[in-house]
Amino acid sequence: MPITSIFLILLTFIVDFIPYYIFWLVMYGVAEMIWGVSTVASYGSEANLVFQFTMLSLLIPGTLSLVGFMQSYFVWSTGARTAVGPDYDRLYPLLEEICQRGNLDVSRFRLYVQENPDVNAMAMGNKHIIITRGSLIHLNDTELIGMMAHEMGHLQHGHTMVLLFTLGMSWFA
Repeated sequence: MPITSIFLILLTFIVDFIPYYIFWLVMYGVAEMIWGVSTVASYGSEANLVFQFTMLSLLIPGTLSLVGFMQSYFVWSTGARTAVGPDYDRLYPLLEEICQRGNLDVSRFRLYVQENPDVNAMAMGNKHIIITRGSLIHLNDTELIGMMAHEMGHLQHGHTMVLLFTLGMSWFA
């Protein structure tokens, strides 16, 4: 994993850890005031309990964001839908050409179209490639190959997985 990815994960962890810790510290105090029960005896110390909840608040959503169905949800939430019909007929041969040149398994990737007039594309998770409607309208096949190959590079190098993990760590906030 590149040093920049490690740095991004650590920075996100530190930045999110502080408000999460404060949140759980306040929640611990509120719980004691409302129920009058101290949980310190069962967990060792207030700081230990708050630390555990903080770590869970960071790591569970971060890890869940890497699961396949969550990646599909993120794709869906952008408004992208599976490429079908003429969109699929145009994009799939381009994907095959890229995979053949790069010695990649074409079945590993999923193509989506987002109804957006801008010329753009994005990669999501570990296999999703989203092409905007504007790209399909305004770009020729050679330009689309370049755009798709760029996005596949993000997938191959794990860039989008790092971003999903850091996004997941920030969910709780």
